[in-house]
Amino acid sequence: MATAAPIAETPVETGAGSAADENPVGRLFVGNLSYDTDEASLTGAFSEFGAVESVHIVRAANNRSRGFGFVQFTADSAVDAAVAAMNGKDLDGREIRVERRNAQPSAPRPRRRRKADGADGADAGADGASKRRSLYVGNLSYDTTNDDFQSVFEAQPGFESATIAMNNKTNASKGFGKVVFDTPENASAAVAAIGQDFELDGRVLRVEISRGKRRKPKAAAGAGGAGAGAGAGGAAGAGAGGAKKKRVRKRKPRAVVASDPTKVFVGNMPYSTTKEELEAVFAGVAGVAEVTVSVSARGRPLGFGFVRFNDEAAADAAVDALTGTAKLGDRDLRIEKENRESTGRRSGDDDADDAGAGSRLRAEPN
Repeated sequence: MATAAPIAETPVETGAGSAADENPVGRLFVGNLSYDTDEASLTGAFSEFGAVESVHIVRAANNRSRGFGFVQFTADSAVDAAVAAMNGKDLDGREIRVERRNAQPSAPRPRRRRKADGADGADAGADGASKRRSLYVGNLSYDTTNDDFQSVFEAQPGFESATIAMNNKTNASKGFGKVVFDTPENASAAVAAIGQDFELDGRVLRVEISRGKRRKPKAAAGAGGAGAGAGAGGAAGAGAGGAKKKRVRKRKPRAVVASDPTKVFVGNMPYSTTKEELEAVFAGVAGVAEVTVSVSARGRPLGFGFVRFNDEAAADAAVDALTGTAKLGDRDLRIEKENRESTGRRSGDDDADDAGAGSRLRAEPN
């Protein structure tokens, strides 16, 4: 496939009021890009469908691709042909996701009137999930910005907003976010479109309908009192009904998990990588004790793994020897020492669920 020279483009703002959102005619979103894909190869891949006006791959501060970008055609007629031909196709070893940007921004959502006491809890009943318009997105990289997070979902019909949850004290990402759509149907369609294999900043996203919080109906004043009659008896009943104290459950502090100095994280692997292929990458270094390829609870490969060494010195030597040189297929591997934070979550590892719901991953059997 012929490649063209890179086309420079000023990064497009992804806020709700930007010009790109108001008039994205002829514009495509391209996701699940290989980190090796650059503007030139992306231009070459799409130029056969029409004249390409500009190409923009979203990058981190260190100029490393975040795994998605945008293609702007001069004519809108090229978009449908490009989507039909390129969605799900292989580009630089990855099956890319290609879709049209929304032609129009979503209409503003009317404000909902406050429901009567206890009515809010109805949405959390058996059919509450089907009525919700928001998504929970977990396993976000702590390096992902809110603009990049929004760019993943704003191409979906009915998109309204996307927000990463932040720590109020440190202003750091909590590793998960919320996406809101105009209707429950569009929210469900977005879950299906994104799927469970979409990777952003080296992390496979967990996308699902938000469960929300169930609210208990408020008890009427005096309803629990024995003296429901008029006068002093009714007043006494009101006092008795409101005197009940709410039980407060104390949370146990989370255990501090120390880093394993003998363990090395290996990222940016092709999803097809086997344990034997990963062992071959480390065949030239000494002290390898165990090699694992990480997969999800459903058995799907996640694009990363771990190598344990006999001691810390051997692990350090392997990182020094292979960083910047190790490859699998056309992918440059990301090799670094395992790092866990005091909360028990790992940097570059998904063993701890960012929502606190417990582990969802397992290692490939030896």
